[in-house]
Amino acid sequence: VPTKDRHQNCQNPQMVPLRKIKLSLRANPVLPSPEGYGWQDEDGKWVPVMTNLPPVPEAIKQLVRCKCAKSRCSNNRCQCQKAGLVCTDLCLCSEDCQNEYAESDDEYDEDEVEQEIS
Repeated sequence: VPTKDRHQNCQNPQMVPLRKIKLSLRANPVLPSPEGYGWQDEDGKWVPVMTNLPPVPEAIKQLVRCKCAKSRCSNNRCQCQKAGLVCTDLCLCSEDCQNEYAESDDEYDEDEVEQEIS
C-alpha cells in the first residue's frame, strides 16, 4: 500500500483508458517516464519511491529524547524514563541503553486481564 503522499501517483490498471491500452499495443509505443509517478532512477534501474516525507514531523523530534551517554538511561535523569517512555532511535543515548523496548513488554498477565473484564 503506498504512503499518503505517493497514493495520488499510483495508477489503477483497471482505470487506464482504452485509448492508452490501444497505444500500448503498437510496435514501438512512446511511453511516459515513470519518474514522478512513484518511481525514481537509481543507477539505471527504476526503484519505487516509498515516501518523500520525513519519518516524523520535526516538532515531534523535539518533544522527548535523551542524551544519556554515561548513565545508559538507568536512572531518572533520563528524559525518556522520566516521561515513562522507552528510548527510541531519536535518542542520542549509547548502544548499551538500559531503557529499551523489550519483547516482554508486550506480554500480559492473564489474571490482570480477567480482573479488568469482570
